[in-house]
Amino acid sequence: MKLRRLLGGAAACVLVMLIITYIGFSSKNNKAMQMVTDEEQVIRILAPDEGSVHKQALEETARNYSAIRGNKQVEIQFISQENYQKEICMRTDEGTNTDLIICENTMMPSLIDMGILEDLTAYIKGSVKSRYWQNLWTNAISDGKYYGVPFTSDPYVIFYNKDLMEKENQEVPGTWDELLSVCDRIKGLGNYGFGFAAKQPEEVTAFFMQMLYSCGGSLREVNGNAGNQVFHLLLQLKNRKQISPDTMNWSQSDLAHEFAKGHIAMMAGNTSMASILRTTRLGFEVGVAGMPSGIKEAYLLHGKNIGITKSGDIEEGKKFLDYIRKPDVANFLTKEMDTVPVLVEGEYKKKKIGPSPDLVSDYMKNGVTKGAYDSWFDISGAVAAGIYDILHERNVSIKTMGDTMQDKVRVALIDK
Repeated sequence: MKLRRLLGGAAACVLVMLIITYIGFSSKNNKAMQMVTDEEQVIRILAPDEGSVHKQALEETARNYSAIRGNKQVEIQFISQENYQKEICMRTDEGTNTDLIICENTMMPSLIDMGILEDLTAYIKGSVKSRYWQNLWTNAISDGKYYGVPFTSDPYVIFYNKDLMEKENQEVPGTWDELLSVCDRIKGLGNYGFGFAAKQPEEVTAFFMQMLYSCGGSLREVNGNAGNQVFHLLLQLKNRKQISPDTMNWSQSDLAHEFAKGHIAMMAGNTSMASILRTTRLGFEVGVAGMPSGIKEAYLLHGKNIGITKSGDIEEGKKFLDYIRKPDVANFLTKEMDTVPVLVEGEYKKKKIGPSPDLVSDYMKNGVTKGAYDSWFDISGAVAAGIYDILHERNVSIKTMGDTMQDKVRVALIDK
């Protein structure tokens, strides 16, 4: 009898332990399933961190999309521009899931070459393609296939201190030679006539290309006549102390803040820099004009593309691309980010700080997307190294520097 009770007690204990184990396992399993379910209900977008105004516009767009019944929740992960390429490569190597990537249009060919982006040709051809300005597609195509859509059009313009220019009775320069002359007349003690951003290789290369193309050159011959004109112009800006020694340490955001403080009379920046100036206390009126020209006007369409990753949720990604193409959403992004419309039917409304409708129209109709290559990061590194020598080294030999840059660029083009 006693043995039976002992055996019964032991059996009961085993049963209780089994029940507890089952409940624990079931709970863990349910949590794991819930995590998978939650994971499936989210799409993640990787975007460059370009300041609070742009982040707010993207986050509001994400919230509005997520609020629509049947749509998944959108998470936007902002990464600094300096670490953007590295972050994308690291996530790819680790298999970390990102559904969509917003990137500089010059970066997209490299992402295509790395096999990161989904082929969207069937989705884009036809009605989708015709909705965008056709001059924006250049860097979204490889071997006749489409891997992304234009997200922003953000060309370079000249922001200038209108009060100072009027005080000194100076006109906005229309050519690079005029820029040098105007700078000589308006720069003051501790201040500079002109500024541009050169902290990141891709940034300074974009500005270099703007100058190079306007002088009739191309990346395939950076040490030709056009390239030499650009090198001499940059050397003149440095030697005449018309640009700050800190130029190589400035991002566009840094540049905009220096301009807002009145330390720079004119700056070359993307139209989106107006968003920083609008949220900064200014002691002067800001004017906006087209970039100076060399032998021609260069309406280069800098900006960003957006693509869906191969590892991402393809169908939900397409739904999101459909959403940002809706006229009210596209117009909201254009307005809040201070960019130029990417849609043919897009609206542009001039703000207190921003390019004129006529200048925007010129960019939309005559602009060309600056050509990029699979080896864009190698090319921009080579160009940035040469510009750094011009801005910081003494007794620079333009010929030697130009030839060295050309050799590095040529190798990058051939290797790819």
